[in-house]
Amino acid sequence: MGATDSRFTLTGLLVAEGDTDKLRELYVFICFALGACALVLSVYQAWEGKVASATALVVLFVICGVFLFLPQIRMFKVWQVQVELRETVNRAEELIKRLRRISISSARSAYMQMAWGNRMASPSAKEKKAFLDEVDQQLADLKLTPEERAEISRPVVRIIGFDRYMVFSKTLQSYAQLRNSALAERARSEKPEAVEARDHHSAGYTTWYKREAGQNPFLRLDTYNLKEELDRETPRSGEWMDEHELTITRDFAHAVLALYKGV
Repeated sequence: MGATDSRFTLTGLLVAEGDTDKLRELYVFICFALGACALVLSVYQAWEGKVASATALVVLFVICGVFLFLPQIRMFKVWQVQVELRETVNRAEELIKRLRRISISSARSAYMQMAWGNRMASPSAKEKKAFLDEVDQQLADLKLTPEERAEISRPVVRIIGFDRYMVFSKTLQSYAQLRNSALAERARSEKPEAVEARDHHSAGYTTWYKREAGQNPFLRLDTYNLKEELDRETPRSGEWMDEHELTITRDFAHAVLALYKGV
């Protein structure tokens, strides 16, 4: 009895330590060997014309195959389900992260509007750009196409273009006033060429001002073309700028347009 108890105890320990895997491997090997023998014998029986025996052996071969591959199929299905669940969880976590970032951006926007709404001031251009870049990144995270993001940002971009146009127009007007003051000062000498230069400038500026006074791209905010607006605002040759001044003005217009295209 002592020897028997010891043997049972030892067997229990071996099983507990993982010998079930070895037994499973042995069972699989036996099924494989039995299936292989059944296949060979079925061919032999069929060659001898013993159809019934050959059929029985084929059935045995199929049964062995089922026992061999069914656990593998089950394991594969379980693994596939686990992979799909893991991918679903990962997508859900990523979506939660994106929603969190969007919520933070929305909250910042609301607080910024509340902070600056009633003040005669606004955040700096650098702060605005940083905020808008963050919003654009959130839209990119949501898989919006560049065209969709451009359409969303279109109102802001169009107003930026109008602001660039106003900078250009106000700069020309300021320069015209400075130029007129300088010519008027020279005309005090009553030299004919100085008086003629002052009068020519005054007449040309008046023509330009009347032509441009009624122009307001803001009234056609959704349709204006900034290049056309800048070209129109640029004085015509022979009005109140010489060719050198016109060259500088056109370069200025090109720089303004390049800044707008980079928005």
